[in-house]
Amino acid sequence: MVVKFVYRIRFLEEASFHTCPKFLIYQLLWHHIKKLTCLWTKRLCQECSLQSQCIFYKISGERFQFYPAVFVRRDLYVKTHYLPNDTMDIELFLLGNIYIQQYIHGFFEQLTQIHRVHVYVKEVQTSTLKEEMNHNIHFKLLTPTDWTCLDEQTQYYQDRYHVKVPKVQFEDITHRRVIHDRRIYRIDTKRLSYQGEIAEIRCKEISSVWLELGIGKWNFLGGGAIDAD
Repeated sequence: MVVKFVYRIRFLEEASFHTCPKFLIYQLLWHHIKKLTCLWTKRLCQECSLQSQCIFYKISGERFQFYPAVFVRRDLYVKTHYLPNDTMDIELFLLGNIYIQQYIHGFFEQLTQIHRVHVYVKEVQTSTLKEEMNHNIHFKLLTPTDWTCLDEQTQYYQDRYHVKVPKVQFEDITHRRVIHDRRIYRIDTKRLSYQGEIAEIRCKEISSVWLELGIGKWNFLGGGAIDAD
């Protein structure tokens, strides 16, 4: 099962952010989840003897080495300046792990500031993604990703989160362009930076779940976002 959350954030004061505010919220969310689920916060994951039992290690894709269960939808270039009463919708997805929903909701119930900027969580919508197969579909990748790992990613979702999403069957890939996102994204103590390709892709078959989640290695950070015909 894949759950989608949409939270509407209202800014109570003028704000200018140095980076994507949706990523800043995502960063804070992972800090919140770790506090509630990590079995030994003073140890590094790779050195921890409780690793195999740790919920944080599992749902973070083994500390962001692979494919996390919680991720955010973001554009490559985003609005960073807000006036009082402006709103921003943030979309999050959760793969399996239904008990993690309470941690996500709890985080937004307590959210009153984003880097010292006062905000109010105005409303929330929660839905479960319904899977439908799309045939002979053409789409554009709007944000860079590495789609060469898709088979591994599909298997990882099934093995770790018990979410079975059919493999994507590519037919043709055109207008390929490499994009380097040179920004550093820090989650917990992990520093992430990514590059990948945008392209136009024709598929013989693709699940509607992939159309929502985005495809490839970096979809948890907003990579591989799809604009379908």
